[in-house]
Formats: sequence, C-alpha cells, structure tokens
Amino acid sequence: METPEILYTLTEVAIAYVGFAAVFGVLSSRAEIWPAEVQLMFRALIEVGLLVMFLCLTPISLELLGFEDSDQWLFSSLIGIGLGVLITIWRAYLVRSKLIKFPREFPVLILFTILNFVILSCNVALWRSPGPYVLAVICSLAAASSIFLAMIFRMFPISDKPS
Repeated sequence: METPEILYTLTEVAIAYVGFAAVFGVLSSRAEIWPAEVQLMFRALIEVGLLVMFLCLTPISLELLGFEDSDQWLFSSLIGIGLGVLITIWRAYLVRSKLIKFPREFPVLILFTILNFVILSCNVALWRSPGPYVLAVICSLAAASSIFLAMIFRMFPISDKPS
C-alpha cells in the first residue's frame, strides 16, 4: 500500500469519528446535562478527528504543490507539531478552567500527545520521511479512539441493576 492510500484510509477513519460525534450530538437533545468531562471529550473527539483529517491531507497537498519528497514530510511534520501544540494548549486551558478534577482518561491522551510530538520532532530533525509521519498520525487517531471509548464508557456504563 502506498503512503497516499494509507493517508486517505486514515482520513476516512477520522471522518467516521467526527461523523459519529456530530450525529450523536445532534440526536442527544439533552447535551446540556452531560457532565463537563463528557462535553470536553465530545469536543476533543471532533477536534482530534479534524486534526487527523488535516494531517492526512497536508502531505498530499504539498506533493500536488510540487514540494520535494523530504521537504513535503518536513513541512507536514512542522505543521503537525504547530497544530498539536495549539490544540494541547487549548485543551489544557479548558481542563483547568472548566473541570473541577482531572479526568481519569486524560493520562492516556497526554501519552499519545507526547508520543506524537516526539515522533514528529524526530521526523523534522532526522528522518523527513513518510513512515514516522504516518506513525504520528496513527498516534493521533489512537488518541481519538481513546476519547471515543471513554465517551462510550461514560455515557453507557454497564450495570447489573435493572433500569
């Protein structure tokens, strides 16, 4: 499988997450009674899904613009680092200002964020190749998957008690 095909596939997965979150949000007319953590996770799922989509389309767009192979991965990685830092700062602000306590799922998200940053930084400094970039995108998609699972577990807990 060629790199653009992999990126297109990852884009489709990211769009599926964003679509699920959008449909879920629209169909849930009582979103205002969601706990603040779930509201934050809902927004994060959409934001990370859109970030993954953008990261997948960036190197393809740079290739169409005529960038050389190594420059394409260098600039894509730099854009990924910049957007990742902005989203992390925004997420930290929301967590500190809107939540009373630190959600138990967030260490997993922090781990994926750090891993993504390290991979993209190494790609800028050392490799400038598609493999590490795709791995970083997969880390972002794994973060979206963990947000998705956390939302499902919070919204639909399994209980032995009949309703």
